[in-house]
Amino acid sequence: MKRELRESDFDDKFRTQRTTLANAVRQGFLEWDVRTNCLSHCQITTHLRKITMG
Repeated sequence: MKRELRESDFDDKFRTQRTTLANAVRQGFLEWDVRTNCLSHCQITTHLRKITMG
């Protein structure tokens, strides 16, 4: 049975990813770019893929 997606479902998912990324930066897995004040999209994608693949 298909359940309807609620907005909170997305919030939870992104909150988890943000926390995961913040932890990764803290642990030195990802390099924070101080000039742009963000992580490169490539790094984020690669890191999340690593996490989801195990």
